[in-house]
Amino acid sequence: MIDTIDFITELSNEDYYKCIKIEDSTTTYRVKNKTGEQIFSFTNAYLKGSYDSKISIRPSNELNNIRFSLSLHKLILGHNVYGGSMDLVSQLLYLKKVLKETIDIDIKLEKIKIKRLDIARIYKLSNYKQVQQFIRSLQNVKMRTTEANIYKNGQTAMWNTGLWTFRVYDKYSEFEKHDKKRLQKQNIDYKMINHIADGIIRIEYQARYKLLKRLYGEPDVNIDMSLLYDELNKKIEYINKMKGDNVKYLKKVYKFNDVKNRIENHVKKTSVGIILNAYFIITEFGEDTYRDMKRTKDGSVSSTFYRHMNILKDLNISLTKNNIEIK
Repeated sequence: MIDTIDFITELSNEDYYKCIKIEDSTTTYRVKNKTGEQIFSFTNAYLKGSYDSKISIRPSNELNNIRFSLSLHKLILGHNVYGGSMDLVSQLLYLKKVLKETIDIDIKLEKIKIKRLDIARIYKLSNYKQVQQFIRSLQNVKMRTTEANIYKNGQTAMWNTGLWTFRVYDKYSEFEKHDKKRLQKQNIDYKMINHIADGIIRIEYQARYKLLKRLYGEPDVNIDMSLLYDELNKKIEYINKMKGDNVKYLKKVYKFNDVKNRIENHVKKTSVGIILNAYFIITEFGEDTYRDMKRTKDGSVSSTFYRHMNILKDLNISLTKNNIEIK
């Protein structure tokens, strides 16, 4: 499925000046379609991330050229949990319709020059915990010379180069944080979408202009999407081949050396010492002591405590005191 697109197109003088007058605000426009009543917001700034649902409209360096950035998937469905299409032209025709109905500008598809294009696939596991386990199993996977970066307690794994970005992440967490409240305001069944999102791994491939130019010359709306899809599928096959054992199937470890190896193999390098320290305190002084150490000024327990506990439990590490055995 196609998600985010970044393109430049030439407009008439009148439409160009309409675009450059757009401000970064919460002004919304409503358009009815098959999924309900969609609400669109525009900004003159860059998108905050792949989760951003706004339509970014910015002047380009060339005269009468405007740069558009948006998630086509969210434009059409209001979310990108499932669904979507690989038909680029049809989705751009819908964008053309939305822009005409909302801010009264007319884009010509034949003048579009694509600068970035994101495509994605989704996989459904049983639940959120299995998703995190899979993502952590990618900790030591390298693509060329690029190491995996694991973010947000196993919610995202990402590889980044000058040509592309490849990202594997937990869709449920992102939907809860960025889309749920927004969809509550629209005539869309967000509860059903939220339920479906639980257990979904989303795998995104962001092709930058250098890669698009290498594949297509000057990329326009008629590019062969199968070439990009082949690139995505190759990377999915690669991570499945190279990933570590899924922690779901790991046997419980008791001895210190086994615990240390387990943590080093499944936790980001910068967090290994932190998780080992949590393990020492819990096994020596008990879980309650570590919980008290992680209390905030108002007496509540910090989310850090629960995050560390979840990591140790997900890794199937025994936390009873007599397990520390250093050889």
